[in-house]
Amino acid sequence: MSKKNKLIDIIIIVIMISCIFAAVLFYFQKTKDECTSNPLVFAAQLYEKNYDVTAYGTVNLFPDDITKQVTTIKFDSENYSVVE
Repeated sequence: MSKKNKLIDIIIIVIMISCIFAAVLFYFQKTKDECTSNPLVFAAQLYEKNYDVTAYGTVNLFPDDITKQVTTIKFDSENYSVVE
C-alpha cells in the first residue's frame, strides 16, 4: 500500500509541476504576442502600469519620396489610429 501511495504522490507532483509550467509559458507567450502585435500600445500600458502617468503619443513616418504624404500614428494605452 505504501509503494502505491508514493507512486500516486509522484504522479500528482509531476502533474502539478506540468500545470504550473504550462501556465507560466501561456502567460509569457500571451505577453509576447501583445508586445509584437502592437508595441506602441503595449509600451503605453507598461508606462501606465509602472508609473503614475497617462501615456499617449504620436509617431510621424516620413517617406523617402518627398512628394508622398507623411503618415502619423496616434496611440494610447488602449488603441492606436493611423492618420495619412
